[in-house]
Amino acid sequence: MRIAVVHDSLNSGGGAERLALYMARALYEAGYDVDLVTIEKTNWARLEEVTWRGVRDYFKHELTVPYLRIPLSLYDTFNAWFVKDIIYYSLKLRGKYDLVMLTKPTHVPILADVAYIHFPSFYPGVETLYYPERYIRNTVLRAYSMLYRLISWMLIKLYREIQYRPLVLTNSSFSKAMIEKWLETPAIVLHPPIDIEKYLNYAKNKQREDLVVSVGRIEKAKGFHIIPYIAKETSGISYSIIGLESDRKYLNELRSLIKKLNLEDRVKIYTNLSEGEKLMIMSRAKVYLHPMKYEHFGIAVVEAMATGLIPIVHVKSGTWIDIVQSGKYGFGCNGEVSDCVDKVLKAVSIYDKLRNNIINYVEKFSYKTFKSNLLKVIQIYSYRNI
Repeated sequence: MRIAVVHDSLNSGGGAERLALYMARALYEAGYDVDLVTIEKTNWARLEEVTWRGVRDYFKHELTVPYLRIPLSLYDTFNAWFVKDIIYYSLKLRGKYDLVMLTKPTHVPILADVAYIHFPSFYPGVETLYYPERYIRNTVLRAYSMLYRLISWMLIKLYREIQYRPLVLTNSSFSKAMIEKWLETPAIVLHPPIDIEKYLNYAKNKQREDLVVSVGRIEKAKGFHIIPYIAKETSGISYSIIGLESDRKYLNELRSLIKKLNLEDRVKIYTNLSEGEKLMIMSRAKVYLHPMKYEHFGIAVVEAMATGLIPIVHVKSGTWIDIVQSGKYGFGCNGEVSDCVDKVLKAVSIYDKLRNNIINYVEKFSYKTFKSNLLKVIQIYSYRNI
């Protein structure tokens, strides 16, 4: 069986990109021929630095879709969707592959066979949850985005009406609920995996510091700007923010805030680290703080737990439900500084009591489990199309 894994770009090496790589690895190891379809040629050397070695081996070929970008435009997502999901699929992919898997849909997936929707972020109004300062308080941008919302509604209505739909996968029960409500289509939860053994090697270090780590793209939606305020109220505890630079303005604002609060000795920002450098920092820490509201899943949280850290996550997220199990394996916070301060102090103080239980628990998110469940999904698709 020949399978196409379609992903806009793997170059950022973020959670969605790692999911696509793990999918390709599982399919490759199961004996399938896998090709990668992108709209940006992959920088394999850089990708291996931020993920792991050998990722290029999973793909027999890489096909780059001809695509004319509309720079800095909200409407560029429609352009990418039309070129990649419509023209390219219908003209080149459908007759060439037995299975087309879309791992990062720009909009409703119409022509894919299997679609992994991390979250239906294309649903009109969702953008206000993550960027309220742009889409609620900015009158000009609200007006600019009105046509975008109208087109999105039309595509969703079309999706609800068509008989053929892809088999939809998603990362958490939180995302599943939103997909089934908004798109009116069933979804199967397939948790993203982590390489348990790799992280457990770093978890062996028991000489830990009173250090809190946060990992993610450096952008406002991640909520990192609350960390300096938490640090101000927790003397003696250090904080490390680790991530790929995504928003230069926001990064500079973070640095300015840290300097303004005189926290440069206790709050550090590390950008574009290698995987090994990131894990060395995490192996010294006790707590992982993930302040993002409405996080769909949070693979970085699972990685941190496997590395021996106690998680603190926002209670309004899939992370709280699917990973932390509503407080069974970590702490939840409501996003207020005082609440976060309280949870950080508690997590640091009882670190030794929680550590082993959390490390043992994350086995359920292993690559082995993921691979088994993914191959079952392939079987479901095959039976559905007999």
